[in-house]
Amino acid sequence: MTRWVFEGIGLPAGDAVHLEAGVGDAEVLPGRFALPGLVDSHCHLTVGMGERGLVPLGEGAARTMLDELGQAGVRAVRDVGGDRSITLKLAANPEDGKPLILAAGRFFAPEGSYFPGLYEPVSAEQLLAAVAAHVQTDLVSELIRVGIDSVEHGEVITADDLAVLGACGGAWTPTLSAYGPPDPNDTPERLERRRRREEHMATMLPLARQYGVRVLTGSDVFGTVASEIDQLVKYGLTVTEALEAATTSASEFLGLTGTEDVVTYDADPREHPEILGAPAAVVLRGSRIR
Repeated sequence: MTRWVFEGIGLPAGDAVHLEAGVGDAEVLPGRFALPGLVDSHCHLTVGMGERGLVPLGEGAARTMLDELGQAGVRAVRDVGGDRSITLKLAANPEDGKPLILAAGRFFAPEGSYFPGLYEPVSAEQLLAAVAAHVQTDLVSELIRVGIDSVEHGEVITADDLAVLGACGGAWTPTLSAYGPPDPNDTPERLERRRRREEHMATMLPLARQYGVRVLTGSDVFGTVASEIDQLVKYGLTVTEALEAATTSASEFLGLTGTEDVVTYDADPREHPEILGAPAAVVLRGSRIR
């Protein structure tokens, strides 16, 4: 057994810290900066990209993705929809050295409004409770006012929506990385829609912080937590706020506890964000996996 020790700068706060994880003989971790483990607050372990769009994935692919997330310093994953026969089983049987899973159950959606094979049709009258709402239309306003806990995507969210969501202690996972770079074959109309969306998000994200909304990081099917942190800064958050979105804010919102997760870096992620993709060491629940 090993007790992992870190001496250096603890982030997001930026204070000098002494951290220990595990029990046994002490061994010093490499790296000069540390985060308390990243949180992927919008992930789909059993959904991938196929030739014609999103497709379901099996348990083997989900386990591989979980391993990759752990190597990237992710301490916990909120799986917000997929094959629940896989995700709920993985969530109920956490393994040493792998991220914890907080798994949603069924996808609910009106008939014809989501990807075939990934959801079960449900009417508004049948839906008694919604927690994490995937919404990319102005229906986000109504959903917030009926009490959802978090908005996923939310590209047309308004300042009034954010005020209500913040007052209720809600969260927003904008999944900015999901949009990817512009397609050189895009039409002028699509490029204009993209420009308007980017301008809107760059206005709303700083407002979200002002209204007390917890902004979270989510890879969705396309990105990484590291890329999402970079995007949050691009769209108006400070580097510290973006790091909080991936760590302390997410942990508090999701009720994650424990102090035996440590991810270290050789350089300061606040000045060198690319280092987030190359941790010096990763310790999850006391076990070093990198």
